[in-house]
Amino acid sequence: MCQLRTPHRATERWAPISSPTCIILRAAVPFSPPLVARLCALALTASLLASTGCAAIFPRQTTIYREVPAGLAESGELTPAPDFVHRLSVLRAELPRLTRDAREWDNDAGPDAFVVVYRNGAEIFRSRTIQNTLRPEWNPARDFADVRIHDNDQLRIELRDDDGIVSDLVGLAEVRGVPNDARNGGIWNVRLEGGASVQLQSNPPPPRLGMGVTYDFRDDVLVVLEVEEAGPAYAGGLRAGDRITAVDTRPISSLGEGGSRQAMNGGAMREIHLTVSRAGSSTVVDVRRDACYPSR
Repeated sequence: MCQLRTPHRATERWAPISSPTCIILRAAVPFSPPLVARLCALALTASLLASTGCAAIFPRQTTIYREVPAGLAESGELTPAPDFVHRLSVLRAELPRLTRDAREWDNDAGPDAFVVVYRNGAEIFRSRTIQNTLRPEWNPARDFADVRIHDNDQLRIELRDDDGIVSDLVGLAEVRGVPNDARNGGIWNVRLEGGASVQLQSNPPPPRLGMGVTYDFRDDVLVVLEVEEAGPAYAGGLRAGDRITAVDTRPISSLGEGGSRQAMNGGAMREIHLTVSRAGSSTVVDVRRDACYPSR
């Protein structure tokens, strides 16, 4: 903890501080104690970041998305959504009259149900809670998530009762991938162990224009952190870990942070060309204007 000594004379220049990692200089005109405390906190935060390996924080950006103009989606010019990207919706569920351990539901009016879907152990969808009913129904226009589900992905579908602070498991099922008859608006009936059931639906998500790239700005390079798998940058060959050194032959070092952001966002309106450093060599990745389907 920083310990500050308030100067007794206006000519005193330095304030001794007990922590060697928090150094604050006192000028001839003394700062107010609150300002000194804030400066001390900033210095201490910087030293802690350095000691934990976080010596720098880089601006992180994600390229913008634009709505598809009327008629473009029907023109056939845009790449359709791949079959592993789903707009997953929950429609309805049916719960047994008693809990899993044969008790009455805590709420006399009925359980408060919601649905959670996990992909390979990670949560990708959580519905709203529908209260006080054994037969909840959801609005697919509100209760959906755009998600990536490949055929070999392990899905865990849970129906839960919300008790406020905690929730109780009503039933679950584990399946692989999304069945073909549930795609393109088909109904997916899932029987859960415990006597409950859930009805889901999958539709292709609507297209958006954009590259689908998340990156850090680092003075003379953009470090790619994520690339949407269902997007034009990924289709053009850009991958996480690539280092973009120029956009349309303009070096990142001359574009600066704002110029780089503007240049990268241009991919939502036109084809752009990225000079990329990868594994010690340089290549050009051409990213055409096309549909992107951001998903989790």
